[in-house]
Amino acid sequence: MLAPEFWKQFEETFGPKMRVVIPNRQTVFVFPDLESDLDQYSRMVIEAWRSRWPKVSLEVFELSEKGLSAMGSFDDP
Repeated sequence: MLAPEFWKQFEETFGPKMRVVIPNRQTVFVFPDLESDLDQYSRMVIEAWRSRWPKVSLEVFELSEKGLSAMGSFDDP
């Protein structure tokens, strides 16, 4: 996700900004920046977080050509 190639790979599909969540070592969720309500995906993200794979983070990051910045996080109920 930190490599410039990651952003470039998804730019054509998601646009110049995207949101990224990596709940475990096997899963990366990439959402277009236009999707303002990520809460609709919380169940899917939390299920991935609780999976058997080692946990990474519930944080939501904005990824753009300028780099990465934290935007918030999903809450584990």
